[in-house]
Amino acid sequence: MTETIPVQRSVTDRQKANAAALWQMWQQTPEPRIRERLIHHYTYLAKHVVDRLGLRPTGWLGYDDLVSHAVMGLIDAIEKFDPARGVRFETYAVTRIRGAVLDMLRALDWVPREMRRRENELKSAIHNLEAQLGRPAEDQEIADHLGWTLEEYQVTLAAVSQSNVLSLDAYLSDCGDEDLDPLECLGYHSEDPVRHAERSERRRVLVDGIEALGMQERTVVALYYFEDMTLKEIGAVLNVSESRVCQIHTKAIWRLQSRFERQRDALRVA
Repeated sequence: MTETIPVQRSVTDRQKANAAALWQMWQQTPEPRIRERLIHHYTYLAKHVVDRLGLRPTGWLGYDDLVSHAVMGLIDAIEKFDPARGVRFETYAVTRIRGAVLDMLRALDWVPREMRRRENELKSAIHNLEAQLGRPAEDQEIADHLGWTLEEYQVTLAAVSQSNVLSLDAYLSDCGDEDLDPLECLGYHSEDPVRHAERSERRRVLVDGIEALGMQERTVVALYYFEDMTLKEIGAVLNVSESRVCQIHTKAIWRLQSRFERQRDALRVA
């Protein structure tokens, strides 16, 4: 997977030069005032992540609340960023920011219990059915497997997709040890040959999994993770609603998760 870098459309050469100067000062003398200036410069990343997640603010969790948690992730990224790893800060920060928002949502357990049950039912059906078929299952096949009508399946998928927050890199951050950086899983070369081999295998499974997705799902994954487009922008490209893109993205992530889980099961048996 290639490096995904969100775009700040109004960045000027002067702003880039200022950011470079700030990083140099921060590395030499990490003072609070310099950190504040870095936070101010990169606040757009926090808003960018919240917008791309497509979260629907509720009465108790507004947009500003989401951005505040995203800024906490930005601060963490600034403090832990190591330029020596050869990764651009924007790429590193987006992962940390998204992780901070998702961790907050998990801690709040904001998804209703009934919706969580439906989600697990759908994921299990896709996992089991595609393990049997050896290929991506069609919507009608999944509905038949569950004993639902196609309409019941589509309505349930739409409801689950709209109440859930899924992210490929967030899942990959859980695919190994607790301190695994998804950037490493997607191509960063560790000096440890064993860890490097493990991550190379995960990357292979990921690439194979994306190639095995249906055309529409591959397109959504490519535009969302490689081109850094929002769900709304992808909907305009595909000429479908943002809600439909959300459903396609959800199924794609479930299928990729299922592929990783089958690999994990196979390794346990071996």
